[in-house]
Amino acid sequence: MNWIEVAGFVLTIVGVFLSIYQSVWVWPVNILSPIVYVVLFYNSRLYGDMSLQILFIVLAVYGGFQWSKQEMRPKKAVRFLRPKEYLFYVPLTLVLFWIVYYILKNYTKTDVACFDAILTATSITATILAARKCIENWIIWILTDIAYVFLLIKKDLHLTAFLYGLIAAMAVYGLYTWRKEWKSQ
Repeated sequence: MNWIEVAGFVLTIVGVFLSIYQSVWVWPVNILSPIVYVVLFYNSRLYGDMSLQILFIVLAVYGGFQWSKQEMRPKKAVRFLRPKEYLFYVPLTLVLFWIVYYILKNYTKTDVACFDAILTATSITATILAARKCIENWIIWILTDIAYVFLLIKKDLHLTAFLYGLIAAMAVYGLYTWRKEWKSQ
């Protein structure tokens, strides 16, 4: 454990809380946290996750713009995906997996290409859905974060593994909170 991992831990916890309560401040925090994790994951040879952190920075800018739109401002703007949207997001996740897997397998020294690619792809999809205030983002995050715990333990990033376990629990609460808000609309 080092100060970089501790800083990432704190920023990520703050970001998840801000997301649960739909604070627009989630997006600036979600720019800072990935910057810290770029360094940590590079040093751990988790190149897919490192690249994902760079993408998270871009998606945080996107999320900030999305949430600043008038129709997204009320907290009650949360929603479920429409059935036809699944026809976009499921194939998107599969395509992202194959692209990331190919890059990791052929251009990096990672020893966890498949695992890293799956989690990278689902994380991208979950972040896009969070920016669009789709409740399913929490379900994807719960499953992804639980899987990350095992990957991070394998890489001896124990504090970050604990963080992802904590985030998975927080995501359960986020799912509960957003569903409750959706039902009250």
